[in-house]
Amino acid sequence: MRKVLTAVGALVLIAVLIVLACNKKSNQSFDLSAFSDEKIISEVQPILQSYLDGQYNLATGKSTSTDWLNYQENPSDTTLANKILAFKKTHSEHGVIYTDYTSAVKIDSFQKRKDSVVLRVLHRFTMTDNIKDSLTGKYMVTEGGNYYDVIMKQKSGVWIISRFSYSGSSEFEPWYVNYASQTGLFDKERLNRIQTELGVNDLPPPYNSQKAIKYALEHWDNPSEFYCDFQEHGDCTNFLSQCLLFGGWTKTKDWWADGRPCCDNNLGCLIQKCFSCSWAVAQSFSEYVVKSGRIYPACFSDSELYPGDIVQFGRLDGSRITHSALVTERKVVGRLVEIRVTYRNWERDLPAGNKRLSEIGGIHYGWRVLNKAIQPVSGGTQGGTDMNANDPLLPKDWFSGK
Repeated sequence: MRKVLTAVGALVLIAVLIVLACNKKSNQSFDLSAFSDEKIISEVQPILQSYLDGQYNLATGKSTSTDWLNYQENPSDTTLANKILAFKKTHSEHGVIYTDYTSAVKIDSFQKRKDSVVLRVLHRFTMTDNIKDSLTGKYMVTEGGNYYDVIMKQKSGVWIISRFSYSGSSEFEPWYVNYASQTGLFDKERLNRIQTELGVNDLPPPYNSQKAIKYALEHWDNPSEFYCDFQEHGDCTNFLSQCLLFGGWTKTKDWWADGRPCCDNNLGCLIQKCFSCSWAVAQSFSEYVVKSGRIYPACFSDSELYPGDIVQFGRLDGSRITHSALVTERKVVGRLVEIRVTYRNWERDLPAGNKRLSEIGGIHYGWRVLNKAIQPVSGGTQGGTDMNANDPLLPKDWFSGK
């Protein structure tokens, strides 16, 4: 009997050891060295697409499910889902409801480690809402994209997302919304004094906000062949300047660019004389524009802006202005004034067309553009030559009213 019990005990011990070994093995990550890059990408891309689609389904009300959290290493972490629900709730309280979306995932870079893969993921999207464009009668669509830094592992034969983080600046983080955005303030008395000292006169041609907006909506994701594209370092202010030029602003000795021949300059405005810093650098543009006589001598809140106006964005500590955009849409819905902006990229942040201003963080500096492009009279700090009429980079019929 004792031998039988000993044998049974040994079998039980072996069984326990086998179970423990299996559990240990199931909790270990696979060695990915034997997997081809193509195989890994073909497996992880659909998972990332489903993970992001789940987020947008939740934001647009197509689904209330949070099953997409099961792709996470920690499915019980609902931080992202709660953020999306807060985004949806805040918009809804202001009469804005997103109803549809498109979504496309592309793996931009790929690095294989022994037990994980490190990915940089590009996500392009559109979001349709319940507000109609007064001109076209169609529902408004926001277009844009985000980069994400992702780490994925394979456990028990299943890919899971170990890390998923937005790789851009905090001001443009997805699912941000704030209808009471912080507004930057400049000393109104100081600005009034600057313009009084400079003196201003009307200068033709008038600023045509519709032409500036038309250019912005045509080129925010399709850079003009006539101008440099500084997307690797930040193209936002260079693009804004192009919009203002096409709207009727005139180049001066303090705000100018030579165009495509200077593309190798890479924002080195002080190194090569290809364009002014005020043309392509956000902080320099802000310093120029408050003295230019081309804007009203005040810094306006979001709700006071109109199509064709300018918004710049600064760090929360007020130390520096880092991004620029053109106002391309203003809608009044009930008691809500909704402002949308269009811009090219700022460093790691992708371009966007007709994005809600309430979805961009940081400090907002709103510049109201005067109805006519004006500049100081003789003796001011700007040059007095109208360079637009003979500018080879503008269409020949630009000033014919067509």
